[in-house]
Amino acid sequence: YMCGNYGPTTLMKFRTENGNIMTWFASGSYDVETGDALTITGATVKAHAEYNGVKETRVNRVAVDWS
Repeated sequence: YMCGNYGPTTLMKFRTENGNIMTWFASGSYDVETGDALTITGATVKAHAEYNGVKETRVNRVAVDWS
């Protein structure tokens, strides 16, 4: 969690079923733990990047099914 001028932001990193990494800077705070399973029903690709040698896709406008 990070606090900014517009409130909290949560950095979420997801590993997809096929092993790809997605990164999302979500507005607000979320009560999630490493290993929690969820379904992403929509997202807009913002960029393809690399962080510490690991390729990742940065997304925004994410719709999540938390069940």
